[in-house]
Amino acid sequence: MFFFKTKKPKEETKPEISQENLDLQLITNLNQEFALSLDLNETLNTALKVIINRINAQAANIFLINEKINKFECIASLNQDHLNEYKLDLKDGVMAKAVEQKKCIRVGDVRKDVREIAEFYFDLDNKTNFTTYSVLCSPLIVSGECIGVIHCLNKKTGNKLFEENDRKLLETLSGPAALAIRNAKMAKDLVEKKQNTERNRNCW
Repeated sequence: MFFFKTKKPKEETKPEISQENLDLQLITNLNQEFALSLDLNETLNTALKVIINRINAQAANIFLINEKINKFECIASLNQDHLNEYKLDLKDGVMAKAVEQKKCIRVGDVRKDVREIAEFYFDLDNKTNFTTYSVLCSPLIVSGECIGVIHCLNKKTGNKLFEENDRKLLETLSGPAALAIRNAKMAKDLVEKKQNTERNRNCW
């Protein structure tokens, strides 16, 4: 007498999703979230939270260029304190290089970098009670114009150092972030202009 074992149905294996596809999906989601809000603060906080989680950074901040005073102004920050108290010169540090070269800059290890970069971060660390090991800085470019930078500090790994693929990723993510920030800033400026006009009319 023969007994035949019934074959178990094969479990369907889900195809693995590549990291590139995951990042494309992240950018799509980011664009959708940005499209829903023209509130500048909300846009900035959303951008920083998404970027800091994907890059796996310890801290991140956004500096916009204030053309009236020719300085970088920190208008949003996560996990690094007191930056809103300082305005940085447009010629200083890795931020200046990112704007000048219009590409994302990586400082693999601040302590091993050129003297001017190291001194810039040691000085900033003293002011903010923070210790910088590694830096990513990507320009925010819209229609060929740089409006500021996204600045990530220290990867949350044992050596705290960013790698080249982190630089490429931040450069990709900064595109939709730049457009959203520009649009939100324009909306804010229009609201303020309208309020000032109405205020001036009421004064007559």
